[in-house]
Amino acid sequence: MKRVLPFLLTYIVSLMSVSCVDEISDSSLLMQEMTFSATIQSETRTMLTESNGVSWLPGDQIAVNAANEPFTADIEEPSDFTLFTGSAYQAANYYAVYPYSLFRVFDDSMAIIEMPHIQKAVKGGFADDLNISVARASSDEMSFRFRNVLGYVKFTISEESDPIKSVTVRTIGKEPLAGVIKVDCSSDYPSAILHDNSQYSVTLVSETVLEPGNYYIGLVPGRYALGLEFSFMNEEGLVAI
Repeated sequence: MKRVLPFLLTYIVSLMSVSCVDEISDSSLLMQEMTFSATIQSETRTMLTESNGVSWLPGDQIAVNAANEPFTADIEEPSDFTLFTGSAYQAANYYAVYPYSLFRVFDDSMAIIEMPHIQKAVKGGFADDLNISVARASSDEMSFRFRNVLGYVKFTISEESDPIKSVTVRTIGKEPLAGVIKVDCSSDYPSAILHDNSQYSVTLVSETVLEPGNYYIGLVPGRYALGLEFSFMNEEGLVAI
């Protein structure tokens, strides 16, 4: 037994060495710099322009399923097309989520995303990073076509309106409007499924009063049997419904 043991130890060490070499030589286990092209559907936007056009913004970031860090848009001004660059592992299919700031985790093609119930008011549109959209791409094409996930309700502050500080929309029938959602990025028609922390109201807030004009509130799409109810709060904290 004493003579056999050294040979066995040498053999085991040799196998371990070969295994390590195989892992390092497998390119699928290494992070690589990649670039994806990205377009947006007609109703998907990160910014709503005055003509209701759709645009990516400089600095926009997306989450990619095979990456540990965000991919960043390579543009210097708003555009309906951009390239996203970052580092990721090789995969047969890639899935993406916009915006990166609301993304939590991927579970295969399913993305877990935080849908905020407190939103920043932006006259004529909505907050730059509010819109949630997802996309898929094959390793052969490396091209994302983002599809919108949320619905939006529009309201107007008139010139005759009293100063409004915030606006809240809620479901009368207690259907959820926001929370942690689950979205299948592989679907041609991605839909949001409430996953956790359901919220039955969404509030649009402003640092000052809302100027006269159009505003949008992002909501999880659904059927609201008893409808929606709006409430408006002024600077003194008084609420009108």
